[in-house]
Amino acid sequence: MVDDKRTRHTKERIRNAMLTCLETTTLDRITVMQICKVADINRSTFYAHYANPQELYQYLEKCMTDGMKRLFQDLKNKTVSYKEFLRQFLTYCCENDRLFLALYKTDSFLIKKDFTELIEQYDPLEEFVPKDERKYIFEFYISGVYKRCVQCDRRLAV
Repeated sequence: MVDDKRTRHTKERIRNAMLTCLETTTLDRITVMQICKVADINRSTFYAHYANPQELYQYLEKCMTDGMKRLFQDLKNKTVSYKEFLRQFLTYCCENDRLFLALYKTDSFLIKKDFTELIEQYDPLEEFVPKDERKYIFEFYISGVYKRCVQCDRRLAV
């Protein structure tokens, strides 16, 4: 399929519709019809791009994890300080807050696995914190980002 401007726009509407659905519905209860209604598209348009809601969800997970991998690799190549690493990581999460919140709320195994693997690869705390304690520090940061996203989400809903 040609990836022209109209196709990219349609895919973006479908992805945003999925995020909207995930705000109120669990993944296992989201239907193609529900996504199509929110995106204001026909079912055939959805199926032209994705096989089912689970495939779309997996695509969203991959987008988030690929973005994190690029960010971590870039930071590793620049050998930034721990403070700068943390600032850029949290900025990335906040810039993608809607996606981050949707994936985190569904308890995405892939996101948590990738966080752990990336932290082990980059290991910005290597000099400061014993190895067995590092993952807890990042879980603390990630839960802080999650709480921040939830607060923003609640303000938007009011």
